[in-house]
Amino acid sequence: MAVQHYIYGNTLGQIEKQTGIGYSSIIDAMHQLSKRLKDVPNALIEAYRDSLVKHADETGWRTDGNNGYAWLFCTPKISIFRVRKSRSASVPTEVFGE
Repeated sequence: MAVQHYIYGNTLGQIEKQTGIGYSSIIDAMHQLSKRLKDVPNALIEAYRDSLVKHADETGWRTDGNNGYAWLFCTPKISIFRVRKSRSASVPTEVFGE
C-alpha cells in the first residue's frame, strides 16, 4: 500500500477501492510502517558517512512557486535527498556531520 501511495501516487481512496481494505485500516497500516522505518534515515546517513566513495550535489527546485533546492547525497549504493529552502552549508552539515 505504501508503494502504491507514495511511489505510484494512488490516493488512499483508490487503494481502498482496489484492495477492499478500509480507509482507517490503511491509515493504521501506514502508521505502523512509519514506526518500523523511523530509524532508517539515520542509518542511511551513517552508512553514507562511512562510505569511501561519496558524491553530493544540489540544484534549484521550485515548489508551488517558491524557490528552494534539492540536495542529493549518494554513494554507489545509497541515495539521500533533502529538499530545503536554503543553499547554505547547514544542509550538507545535516548529512556530513560536523
